[in-house]
Amino acid sequence: MPDFIRKAEKILFVLVWIALTAASVYLFYRQSVPTGVTGEYAADLITHIVWVINEEGVIYSLNSLIFYLLHLAFGNTVGIAVFMGLAESATVFVVYRFFLSLDEINGCKTDDDAKMLFRWYTVGFMFIISVVVPFAFPHFYYGNMPMNSWHNDTYTTMRLFSVPAFALYLKMYRSYKEGIKLKDWVAFTLLLILSTASKPSFFLAIAPIALVIFIIDFIRNIKNFNVVKRIVLFGTSFLPAAAVIFYQNKLLYSDDAAQEASIVFDPFTVASINGNPAVKLGLFIIYPLAVLIYCFARVKKDAGKYYWYILAWVLWAVEMFYYMFLAEGGDRWHDENFSWGAQFGNYIFYMASFYMVKEILSSIIENKKNGKSADRKDLIFVTSSAVFFVYLTAAGGLYFLHVMVGHFPLF
Repeated sequence: MPDFIRKAEKILFVLVWIALTAASVYLFYRQSVPTGVTGEYAADLITHIVWVINEEGVIYSLNSLIFYLLHLAFGNTVGIAVFMGLAESATVFVVYRFFLSLDEINGCKTDDDAKMLFRWYTVGFMFIISVVVPFAFPHFYYGNMPMNSWHNDTYTTMRLFSVPAFALYLKMYRSYKEGIKLKDWVAFTLLLILSTASKPSFFLAIAPIALVIFIIDFIRNIKNFNVVKRIVLFGTSFLPAAAVIFYQNKLLYSDDAAQEASIVFDPFTVASINGNPAVKLGLFIIYPLAVLIYCFARVKKDAGKYYWYILAWVLWAVEMFYYMFLAEGGDRWHDENFSWGAQFGNYIFYMASFYMVKEILSSIIENKKNGKSADRKDLIFVTSSAVFFVYLTAAGGLYFLHVMVGHFPLF
């Protein structure tokens, strides 16, 4: 590819990112001030801001701390809107780093073509949603399996920290029995704290997954003191985030019996509030299943290499189990808070699936360089995946435009 085209592509990406940042700041500002019109720019943001101000600095989340300080400093919500807009657009860079980390895990050299693909993947993942079928299934949010949320500020910040936390977990998982770098341990611990302080959804899934793996590895290596020591060390990185959840629960529920901080087994009830669970799940999982079926042979042949893909499936399955089968007790039952973990699991799930497409595309390019013809099935699969990605991104972009002009965000 000529150098001038590469430079033009990078400039275009920067311009698109700036435009998306500005649009996000505008949207969050409109959400941060009362409009007086029911449903217009409806969001959780104004509720969270008012709560922090009225409670005179009672801090229960990372967002509430930041909102309190910014409102104290500026006396209005402009600083909050700028922070939220940057948190939204900064997700582009952590998603980009996630794809780079998968290249690193797989021992792939990330060339300029791959970096360009990853850049536009990240833009797509700012908007990407599940299947929308005009007239037949025109649901952008409720009734669908969303991956992006423009009305909940804590999900935005949780995702910002959870994506790199999961990427770092995948990196450490690969080699922690041989050794753990202090900088990785510190970074993972901090990311997990920040993610959990924003919203505990990611921690509630990754912690039990890691615990099961730790127990299995502990039993297998019980006679190897050095390995056991590293298992324990890796496990301690989860403890500060667990303390954050304990603090949040104590602060929010201890004096309010009506809230009833409990979790109950309530199959499909919460998932049915906003649509048929089977329809939502069926439309969402069509593409990831297609990727799994197409790539099953290579994953089965080298499961060790594709452990990151398997763990993405496991993370999604745990988050989906919470969403489909559990509910909170008390007044928070109708809040559907387990849906946030499902959204994040969906997000990671689709990123892992589209990275598998990149792997197939890379093999096509490599064969071409070596004078070999591309497999016709691979070409069809990659092309259809690209079309599907553009479709999901365009649908998500349309949803964003609706929210930008003040339409109710849950339609």
